[in-house]
Amino acid sequence: MPNVVGNYSETAKQKILDSGLKIGDVIEVYDSADVGVVVSQYPKAYSGAVIDDVVTIYVSKGEEETTATEPPTEVVSTEAPTEAVVATEAPTEAPTEAKKPKAE
Repeated sequence: MPNVVGNYSETAKQKILDSGLKIGDVIEVYDSADVGVVVSQYPKAYSGAVIDDVVTIYVSKGEEETTATEPPTEVVSTEAPTEAVVATEAPTEAPTEAKKPKAE
């Protein structure tokens, strides 16, 4: 079984055929290798193979494109809070006494 990993798919296919083997599935996978380069094979290289065995190769289709995600937007609720709100700062002004109406 020849090692075809690292070869471009057309070269790999020719090596497989020249070894008396058959080309099985050619599966495209996301990988950091250049597009068209074999990144894996089955059966593995140098394993026992006999004439007409089928070889599956996995060929890079490049890195998977990721879309930039925007940070989550703040959700503003129009509903009243469900828990009591507790003040965490001291008041800035001293409380004043409420004026009582004068008795007549």
